[in-house]
Amino acid sequence: MKILVTADVHLGFRALGKVERGINVRERDTYEAFFRVLEVVHRERPDVVFIAGDLFDSRRPSVDAYNVAFEVLSYFPPTYIVAGNHDNDSPFNRSPLRVLPRRLPNVRVFLKPGIEKVGDLTVFFLPYLENPYFEPADLLLCHVRDVRVKRYRDAIRVKNELYRFCFSGDLHMFTEVDRNFVYVGPPERFTFEQEGHPVGVCVYDTEREKLDYIELPGRKFVTLHDPPDDLQSLEGAVVRVVLQGQPSEYEWLKDLKKVALSVSVTWQKPDKQVVQEEIQISKGNLFERFEEFVSQRSFSQKAVELARTALRSAYELEQSKSH
Repeated sequence: MKILVTADVHLGFRALGKVERGINVRERDTYEAFFRVLEVVHRERPDVVFIAGDLFDSRRPSVDAYNVAFEVLSYFPPTYIVAGNHDNDSPFNRSPLRVLPRRLPNVRVFLKPGIEKVGDLTVFFLPYLENPYFEPADLLLCHVRDVRVKRYRDAIRVKNELYRFCFSGDLHMFTEVDRNFVYVGPPERFTFEQEGHPVGVCVYDTEREKLDYIELPGRKFVTLHDPPDDLQSLEGAVVRVVLQGQPSEYEWLKDLKKVALSVSVTWQKPDKQVVQEEIQISKGNLFERFEEFVSQRSFSQKAVELARTALRSAYELEQSKSH
C-alpha cells in the first residue's frame, strides 16, 4: 500500500497585508500549495492520503478556504485527517473539519483518538490533545509535540516503538526524529524559521517500509546582510534585511522593494549593543491597500464610504495616542 502524507496546510492563512485580485497573497499561497499536493496525488497514485493536522489555519475558515478544501479533497483517494491545534474543537468553536465528511464520502476525520483498519494495517489516529496517549497499532498519524525536538519544551515523548512508522504534524519542517518517526512538514512556508528548509509531502510504501520525500516549490524566505548578487532571484520573495546604520543609507533597498513581495529591515547601531525594532517596507500604505482591495470587490458605494471613514478615524486615533 502506498500512502501520501501531508500536514500543516493551513488553508486560509493570511499575512503581510498584500492583496492581489481581491485575496491576500499569502492566503492564495496556501491554496496553490494544496493544489500542488493534488498534482502529486495524480502523479504518484497513492492508495490513501493522510493529513496530520491543521488542514485549516483557524476554526472559522473563510468561504474560499472551505471551497478549496472541498475541491481538492474530492479528487483524493480515501483520506484520513486528524485535527491539529488550529482546527480542532474548542470550548467556543467547533472544528471546521466536521463538515468535510458530510459532503465528501472519501474523507474520514478524527477529532478524538481512535484505531481504524486501513487496507491490511491498523492505524492509531491521534489529533492534537493537551495530554495525548498512545495505543499500539501498525502506524501512527498524529499532531503532537515531541520532547526530542529542541523547540518543544515540557513536551511529551511519542512512543514510536509501538509502531512500524509514525507521522506527525505541527513542526513546520520535515524532520526525522527517529528511524520510524518523522515530522512531515507543510507544502508551503509561513515564517523565516523555514528559511533554507524544503517544503513538500511524504510518500510511504508500507510493503517496502520505504519513505520518500517529494519537495515542492514554495514562497521564498530570504535574509540579507548585503546587497543581493541577483536581484531578480528574489522576485516575489519575503525578505528581511539586517544592516549596520540607517536604512536610508542603502539605495539598493528601493530596487529590492520593487521585486520582493515584502521587505522588512532591522538595523543595528555601530556598537552592536542595540538592535532597533523591525520596520516594514510594504508595497503601498494602509489606505492604498484598502483602495486596491475594494476596487477588486463588488461593494456598494455606501459601504465603502463607511469603511473608509472608520479606517481614517481609527488611524487618526492611533496617531493621537502615539503623540
